[in-house]
Amino acid sequence: GNLKWENMQSTALNMKLDAHRQCFELFMNAFSTYRPLLTRIKSQYDQAIDSALKSEADNIQLRQQVVAVESSKLRAIEETRAEAAATAANQRGELARRLAEAESKVVKAEARAKAAVAEAADARTLAADALKEAAATRELNRTLKQRILDESSWGKRPLASQLNQVMVNPRTDGEQQVPTGGEQEEQETQQEREHEQ
Repeated sequence: GNLKWENMQSTALNMKLDAHRQCFELFMNAFSTYRPLLTRIKSQYDQAIDSALKSEADNIQLRQQVVAVESSKLRAIEETRAEAAATAANQRGELARRLAEAESKVVKAEARAKAAVAEAADARTLAADALKEAAATRELNRTLKQRILDESSWGKRPLASQLNQVMVNPRTDGEQQVPTGGEQEEQETQQEREHEQ
């Protein structure tokens, strides 16, 4: 914008100078006596003005180049910023994806841990029930074994002590008395022991 304005000002200045040059030439033509002197003066002014105009044109060209370089640099900066922003967005997306995967793994691990705790609790309950059942079975076995032992021993049968005291067919004539059930069992036991010996 500024360069365009400066170009417009330079064009207007050249038009003004050209108008003054034409006027000065008309003045020299009108006063032919002073024409040589005025021609030298005009030549010096024209050289100075042309040099100034050339310098101004060079400055405008340099400024245009500077502006072009600045614009190119700004475009490069913008492109670099856009590329960096895209790279950062991609990295954020990758980090977000990895974070989501890690959170999913954590949730699954927690679920497995809870399931393992529940299974362990069930196993402990089953073990406790099995221990109770084993204890009850041992107690039942002990009771059954005791009952078997009681049933196999005559002396421990019900009413055995009373039957041992009962006299079967008591004899008063001096003949041998018939042994009672307990005495008979004792005699049989004694005979078996002697036989084993």
